[in-house]
Amino acid sequence: MTPLLLALTLLNTPDSQVFSINSAILGQTRRIDVHLPPSFSKTGPDRRYPVIVVFDGEYVSRAVVTTSGELARFGQMPEVVVVGIENRGGSEERVHDLTPPGMSVSGSSTHEGGDQ
Repeated sequence: MTPLLLALTLLNTPDSQVFSINSAILGQTRRIDVHLPPSFSKTGPDRRYPVIVVFDGEYVSRAVVTTSGELARFGQMPEVVVVGIENRGGSEERVHDLTPPGMSVSGSSTHEGGDQ
């Protein structure tokens, strides 16, 4: 079981939790924000939730959590776990993370790390 799945299994609070995950492939540590729905702490370990993975987590996780929470509250979608993956550094690191190899975006090189 991965550390993130283990952590989700052990959590018993509806609040947000923050984890750091070391990536051997990237050679970096990433901050991961996990937002649990209100019913998470009241349900048994066999309950499963859909997961929304959000890139640019430091910028858009809160909007996704708020929007999905309101949609679930009004029965328009199921409750979800939102996992926000934060970028490291500024726009240069974002370009590295999200640009496929062989492509240049905004003057970046054609050897970015989007394939990792």
